[in-house]
Amino acid sequence: MIYIAQIIINENIGKDITIERDPDSKNYKLKLGEKDLIGAERGSMELSSGEQNFISLAFELLLARHSNKEYIVLDDPISSFDSVYKNKIAFCIIKFLDGKKQIVLTHNTDLIRLLDVQLNNCFKK
Repeated sequence: MIYIAQIIINENIGKDITIERDPDSKNYKLKLGEKDLIGAERGSMELSSGEQNFISLAFELLLARHSNKEYIVLDDPISSFDSVYKNKIAFCIIKFLDGKKQIVLTHNTDLIRLLDVQLNNCFKK
């Protein structure tokens, strides 16, 4: 969880987001400052739509990483993001889903190129 909060989210969106464990329910709370982000109205989050989507995708990739499913299917994961986030998302897909069988559905050839660059040039095997 620290990896998600500090590296993936805060380093990539530049906001001070924390993850806390609720002592009563044992659930995690995602907070921006003192505000809870989980369950909040999208307009009240003080995050752009791209930042909100990036956080959501990061958590979905985390869930996929720990899934016992044989295949992980990604349906055009960069379609709603601007160019700043597209490379970051390719990095997250490669990093989080390392060792998982992936099926990526997309009409965007940029995503395929970004995944190829991340996989072949950014990580030593």
